[in-house]
Amino acid sequence: MLNNRISEYIFTHLNKIGIPTHFIRRMNMREQLIKEVEMIPLEIVVRNVAAGSLSERLGIEEGVVLPRSIIEFYYKSDALADPMVSEEHITAFGWANPAELDDIMALAIRVNDFLSGLFLGVGIQLVDFKIECGRLFEGDMMRIILATRFLRIAAVSGTSRRRKRWTRTVFAAIWVGFWKPIRKWHVVSASSTKTSRSAVRVRFSSSNCIQGVDQ
Repeated sequence: MLNNRISEYIFTHLNKIGIPTHFIRRMNMREQLIKEVEMIPLEIVVRNVAAGSLSERLGIEEGVVLPRSIIEFYYKSDALADPMVSEEHITAFGWANPAELDDIMALAIRVNDFLSGLFLGVGIQLVDFKIECGRLFEGDMMRIILATRFLRIAAVSGTSRRRKRWTRTVFAAIWVGFWKPIRKWHVVSASSTKTSRSAVRVRFSSSNCIQGVDQ
């Protein structure tokens, strides 16, 4: 239930500022109605602070603020453990064309700007997050929209100056009529049921806990 409300809050505000998402409305405490899209088989990771595999690959100490936000792409494949891929791989294998990649990156940066400001307002530094995108077909038109069941987010409380220790677990705050600190965020795991050709009904559970971006 908490996952559903967090998701509703974030996606509603993204829609309000002109960032297109699949979210239509929350139906009840556990279900949402979302737009049906053709998913692009990519995970898009936006990094603001060195952490996880980025630190391991490049030898950068975790917690170092990056010179600018970095966007990485991973091919969605459980069998291959979601390997990191380049823009050349994406266009060569037809997962997305150059124009779609431009739209995806523009969406990712806009989402990053929004989330960074949202969390900064309550004293939380956005480390990195993961999203997915899809193609929304409206008649003869197609556009790229944010279409993820949940936003995989890693954040730390406090700023880099005041942070006492590094953590990959999300200690955050949620909207419950006002912002207040809570325990941890949970991953939104969802099973979907089609209700029409253009909308999907999604049911939420809270069985897992976010541990930031896996890659």
